[in-house]
Amino acid sequence: MITARPKMILFDYGGTLLCEPEWDMLRGEKALFEHIVSNPHHYTPEELCSWEKEYMLFSIKDMLTAVQDDLFRIVLMCLFR
Repeated sequence: MITARPKMILFDYGGTLLCEPEWDMLRGEKALFEHIVSNPHHYTPEELCSWEKEYMLFSIKDMLTAVQDDLFRIVLMCLFR
């Protein structure tokens, strides 16, 4: 039983500090759901995993679009200075 709250919790699953080659999002969600005390909306690990995958894909596409836009602006600035 945890008696004191941690001062900080660090989440990094982007490959910066931790690389987990056999990472399985659904397996992680199932392990997490074993410790959930209340689930008033009755979400399943599969639903959560599906939403996370959609969010991650959407975020990556947005990030790539932003990088492409920035690179295009830089090229234009260099060409027309």
